[in-house]
Amino acid sequence: MEMKLSIVIPFYNVEQFVVECLDSVFNQNLSIDEYEVICVNDGSTDDSRAIVSSYLPKHSNMRLIDHPCNMKLGSARNTGMKAAKGKYIWHVDSDDSISSNCLKEIVDICEDRQLDILEFGYIGAHNLPISIGEPPRTTDVVSGQEYIKRYFLSNFGAICPIWRRVYRRAFLQANDIVSPPLNMGEDEPYAVNVFVRAERVSFEPQDWYFHRINSQSLVGEDKKDWKALKWYNASIVCAKYISAVYQKLKHEMSLDIRKAVRNMVIYDILYFQKYESDMSYEAKTGFWKLCRTNFWNNLFVFRYLGRRKAYYYVRGVLLAYGNTQKDN
Repeated sequence: MEMKLSIVIPFYNVEQFVVECLDSVFNQNLSIDEYEVICVNDGSTDDSRAIVSSYLPKHSNMRLIDHPCNMKLGSARNTGMKAAKGKYIWHVDSDDSISSNCLKEIVDICEDRQLDILEFGYIGAHNLPISIGEPPRTTDVVSGQEYIKRYFLSNFGAICPIWRRVYRRAFLQANDIVSPPLNMGEDEPYAVNVFVRAERVSFEPQDWYFHRINSQSLVGEDKKDWKALKWYNASIVCAKYISAVYQKLKHEMSLDIRKAVRNMVIYDILYFQKYESDMSYEAKTGFWKLCRTNFWNNLFVFRYLGRRKAYYYVRGVLLAYGNTQKDN
């Protein structure tokens, strides 16, 4: 029987939540010969691996892959994608869950509409459907760029969640689409890549995904507690990966989509400054030191700020660390 769907679940230190996630992906109406669950252990140090391993004897359609160390979320997603055999891929985060008995309908819709991407609703914070804050969507089959124009131009950041969509694996392989090796922001370049290239995208008005706001996750953590490297990765490194996608695909993008992607790069570059007033002294000085140390490797991304803003930002990079040292 054809393997129709691969569910990829990367995990790292989620012993509190992974049982709920796994129970949800196995409480389904698709034959075990038609879907597989690939769990990628990204170097967990708690009991997550033992919990996941306990499911293996009970589920023949489950596989567990171990990373030798923590290689970051994007790399774990890529490991799962590389191992996948299904016609479609669904990335499910290990502290989230999915609706019972939804897989057959999802696969049927993807097949009937011959889709590269199927997007759907999800339940977010406070158990509210995210759709109440989004532009109304139809089930039309359109290109990825048309989908962006209809639903994301006014709020381009909403394009990011990788887990609210199912992707045709052959489409991802043909376009060599993978996640960058990041813990935060890995979904930004991935989302731009898939939507700019996709020929057949559609929406289904079902809330099949339950997204947990986890205070222990990178997104849920109090940013005041972030260290310099985490800020640097979430800001400058994310900007570099988005910029690389933009440079590669800009001639395939319409002008309004180009502008939206450039604005995303700018947002990432300035992400640290948005929260800088709340940061510890150590995080501030460490961030600017990293910027200065890697200055020449990062220089090309600052051009997205425009000449005047880029000048002042670069000037800040060169001066900030020295100034903060004097203040110490």
